[in-house]
Amino acid sequence: MAEPPYSRFDSERVFDLTPHHKSGGSSGDGGMEARIAKLEADLEHVKRDVTELRTDMRDVRDRAVKIEADIRHLPSKAFVFGVYGVVGAILAAIMLFQTQIQTLLGVTPSP
Repeated sequence: MAEPPYSRFDSERVFDLTPHHKSGGSSGDGGMEARIAKLEADLEHVKRDVTELRTDMRDVRDRAVKIEADIRHLPSKAFVFGVYGVVGAILAAIMLFQTQIQTLLGVTPSP
């Protein structure tokens, strides 16, 4: 039974680090020129992708700055809960003193 390929960090994903060129042959380079050309083409794609990522990250950073500026103008939690508390207290007082308010205004409750 053949040994499994070297496993980096003993993770489930195995990285095969064995060479993939054929041993022997007349050229001696094992297709090295073609492999290098493929690596160079892949590197150009990586460079293009990194440039796109940089552009995208600048856009994200600009949007985050705008969002931070917009958030500063929003009311705080303390203000919102304070307003709810005051409105709730006013409604509770109106319900509690409903008959006195009706008498003061000269409106009699209907039976």
